[in-house]
Amino acid sequence: MATRSPVWAVLLLLSPGLLPGQVVTTSLPTGGEVKRRCEFTPSSAKLPPVSSIIDSATVSAALAPILAGGGPALVISLVYRPGVSQPEVRWTEQASGPGELLSIVQTKALSRPVTEPWAIRLRVTSTADSISIRTEPSVYCPPQPYGIGGSTRRTAVVQVGPGDRLPTPGSRIRVVIETLVLASGAVADVRLIRSSGIQQIDNDIMMSAQTQSYLPALLDGVPVDGRYRNDGMRAHR
Repeated sequence: MATRSPVWAVLLLLSPGLLPGQVVTTSLPTGGEVKRRCEFTPSSAKLPPVSSIIDSATVSAALAPILAGGGPALVISLVYRPGVSQPEVRWTEQASGPGELLSIVQTKALSRPVTEPWAIRLRVTSTADSISIRTEPSVYCPPQPYGIGGSTRRTAVVQVGPGDRLPTPGSRIRVVIETLVLASGAVADVRLIRSSGIQQIDNDIMMSAQTQSYLPALLDGVPVDGRYRNDGMRAHR
């Protein structure tokens, strides 16, 4: 008589990895809003000097008559993309001002070729006597599946096959996957980083990632390609 492979009922807990930094609210294509945990990048200790981003002396001179008399600080974001040496210049959510300022910064931004999306912020502070410009970290929000908050639970029936590693009853099986999400929100690739040891569980989780809808990564509010790593997936036997 042929021996049947064991069948398990498995509870899957799908938890996205969370980043430190700040919480950004994003509108969903289906309606409603979702809160996203984002990170500051680069770190404050690795901020480049203003002189490597813009022609600071020329910009300060051009801004002086526009901001004469002082006022609140203005925060400008410069977002660089691979293959494009000049940045996209825009206001951040923190503070905005006259459109002339963006044009001045855009024309005086220095060329900065990058191999992956990169951004930096400029904080412009004006007084009656001077213009001060300093760099600040940008904010990066990784791709995020729609509706994921905390843990998503579902039960799956697993057929254990030849070559699968059998954990002990009551143990927890960790699975790590990484999904490449394009700026459009489309899934370009799903990679298995750490296997559960059971092929069916790995395949089911990877298929779920491929068919899931995602919000694209945001770099200072600009959609960019990004990788979503969900290293909180665990299966309880």
